[in-house]
Formats: sequence, C-alpha cells, structure tokens
Amino acid sequence: MLTEGLRENDLQWMVSNYISIDQYTAKLDDDNITIAFFINDRDAANDLRDFIEKVYYIEIRDIEISDSLTEDNKYILFVEFERNINFPKILLDMIKTITYVTGNKDWKFKTFGMSDKQDLTLENIKANIRLTKYRTNVDENAPENDEEKPEEEKVEESFKISINDKGWKRTYLPEGYITQNEFNNLLAESSSINSRDASEIYLIENQYPEYEVITTDTNVFLVKGDKILKFK
Repeated sequence: MLTEGLRENDLQWMVSNYISIDQYTAKLDDDNITIAFFINDRDAANDLRDFIEKVYYIEIRDIEISDSLTEDNKYILFVEFERNINFPKILLDMIKTITYVTGNKDWKFKTFGMSDKQDLTLENIKANIRLTKYRTNVDENAPENDEEKPEEEKVEESFKISINDKGWKRTYLPEGYITQNEFNNLLAESSSINSRDASEIYLIENQYPEYEVITTDTNVFLVKGDKILKFK
C-alpha cells in the first residue's frame, strides 16, 4: 500500500474517526465540497496533510490546516473536492487509505441538516450530500419553452422508472426534459435533495446506470451531460 512516508498506525489515536462533510465553506469554489478532519496535535495534522496531498494530489482541489482550534482543542484539516458524482467513491477510497495509518474503525460523518452522525457509507453519502453543482448563468440562452427545445430531446413513451423492492412498488413517469435554469430553480425551491430512501436511489441507478440520479422531496431527475429528464 502506498503510504508516502507514513507506516501502519503511525497516526493512531491522533485523528478522530468522525469527519464533517459540506458544513464548511470551500476556499477555491463556493460550490465545492469541503471535508474536515479533526486531529489532536499540529504535528499529526501536518503529517496527515502531507500524506493526503501526496497520495491524492489529482483528486483534491485544496488542503489546509485551520489557524484556530475547535472548542475541544482539535486542529481542523480542510480538504476540498469538486462536487460531482465521483465524490463518494473518491472519499471512501481516501478514508480506506487513511485508516491504514490511523487504525480508525467505524468512521462517522455529519453534514448540514443532519441531527445525528451517520455511518460513512456509499449509500449514506449519496443520500445526504448534493453531488450536482448549482450552476447559474450557464444556460442564459437556453430555450424557455418546449417549442424551442431540440427535436432530439423529446421523451420516448417507454422511458419510465419502475421499482419493485421486496414487494414495495413505485413507478415514475417522465414529464419531459428541462433546462439547466429550470433544474436549478427546482433544486433551490426543494426542502431536501437526495434524501429519499437510499435503496430507492440505488434501484434507480441500477435501472439507468448511464445517468446520474438526483431526487428531491417532489421529483426525480435523471441527468446525463446537459440533458436533464424530470419525472413525476
């Protein structure tokens, strides 16, 4: 295993097994995802920073140690990632590697709007973390009505989502393609994003693996490149 100077358990008892996800403002891009690690002393924080920076220099966008301590005298190491659908797998791979040098088990996380910590799993990350950027002013010239939308964006009648999870059945019917601006507005108006049952999202992803699945309290969306298909 590549450890870039650190050996197994070199940081044991130094790094908390709890991390914060998306609760701190990103430095380089306001809509990036910031991870916060909590560490007992400055030397250990420096070691972990150098380790992450060397091993994951391609994946991370920024990394730095906070100048101030937490109320319980922990140093905070901020690691910034681009917000996209690859984030959960990148994070879990990083945590697996960090576990080798910390000896930590049973990693937990907390994010905005979450009252209690949850297990750090792929399903829980996808269910609680927004993985699509809020892009504004990108599609200012996008068509505003159906007549102006490209012919290729017409929805096939057979395009639907059917879920049967141990007898629990649900069908989503496509309403049509929407523009990026319409999508942004719907997300902004929603009270929750990707908060549906993780097994439901998993089943939809399995049915349409080439699409990114975004859910709100009222709608389901399949996203592929610039195409955004809305379901009811």
